[in-house]
Amino acid sequence: MRLRNGEELTAVLDEHSAARWLICGHVHLDQAIQRDGLTMLTTPSTCLQLSRVSQAAKALPGPPAFRIVDVSDDEISTRVVHLHAANPHEI
Repeated sequence: MRLRNGEELTAVLDEHSAARWLICGHVHLDQAIQRDGLTMLTTPSTCLQLSRVSQAAKALPGPPAFRIVDVSDDEISTRVVHLHAANPHEI
């Protein structure tokens, strides 16, 4: 995951041991990265998905998706729901 100020962001998060999760969207893919006790999650697009391996932006066939995040006390659970087969009763 590349951000213009990624090193600055991780330096700030490193100063706060309670920060264990970084969840963001607008990346157009579902990805999980672990780094020094921090779990970074990117979230798929509700529009189109992009390739993880292509250097240039390349749209992939596939359904829109979104991430559900449940927080309870100091625990977190998350899952990605793809809309192609989503049953409203499963969400």
